[in-house]
Amino acid sequence: MQSMTVRICSYLLLKRISRILLFLLMTASATSAQEYQLIDSLRIGSLQKASIDKFNNIYLVSQNGGIDKYDINGTLLTHFSPNKPGDVTLIEAWNPLKVFALYGDFQECLFLDRFLVAENRFSLTPISSYIGLATISADNNLWLVDYSDFSLKKYDLPFGQVTIQRPFDLLLDPNDYDLTFMREYQNLLFLSESSSGILVFDNLGNYLNSIQEAGIDYFSFFENELYYLKGNVLYFQDIYNHAKREVEIPKSAHFAFWFDTQLVLVTDHNFLIYAINE
Repeated sequence: MQSMTVRICSYLLLKRISRILLFLLMTASATSAQEYQLIDSLRIGSLQKASIDKFNNIYLVSQNGGIDKYDINGTLLTHFSPNKPGDVTLIEAWNPLKVFALYGDFQECLFLDRFLVAENRFSLTPISSYIGLATISADNNLWLVDYSDFSLKKYDLPFGQVTIQRPFDLLLDPNDYDLTFMREYQNLLFLSESSSGILVFDNLGNYLNSIQEAGIDYFSFFENELYYLKGNVLYFQDIYNHAKREVEIPKSAHFAFWFDTQLVLVTDHNFLIYAINE
């Protein structure tokens, strides 16, 4: 009887140890260890916003609203100087043939071609008394966050009318919110709020789910993953199966852009390009 008890206790102990080892193994692999080699470092002016296009070009916005377009190797391709200097609230360059910028103070949207020279401005004041955020949609219309009635709207540019309107009342506190960034990607709309995380909507503006992480003011995408930067760690989450992973990066930055073999970090006054050695 005593021998049987000892065997049972040993079995339970081994089972518990194996579970602990499995947990430690999973925890250790959650943050991927990468090796980085600094390829180049460029000095840049005061930075306000940043974006990337589908060809891995990087767009940096200065404090006066000027836009510089770089390739992935740090070569300056072209520059845009606005006729009216002002703060850029949001820039979206995924479609390089129609680069979008929101000048919130002016309540204007700006559309630029791939050379950043063909300037087309669109006023938001006929739509609302105040649009807090705006971005271009996949069908070249506008997603709008209307602060006047606290709603998400889609605006048809050719027809000049709102085609979708969804209230935020059930998702966010109308008296306490801080919406920081918005982007459409793969027929989904992502909207970050500083205290509650990233809200995910379908292409009709219907709420789907949230990525619950406070303090996100910018995010980007790599293949099917959304990623955001906190400290010196990039946090990835698959937008379909919600699998997560973390990657340590060489240093903290304002913006980080992850590519197949390279990492670009943008700090206050530096544009840093790293090779990724896995």
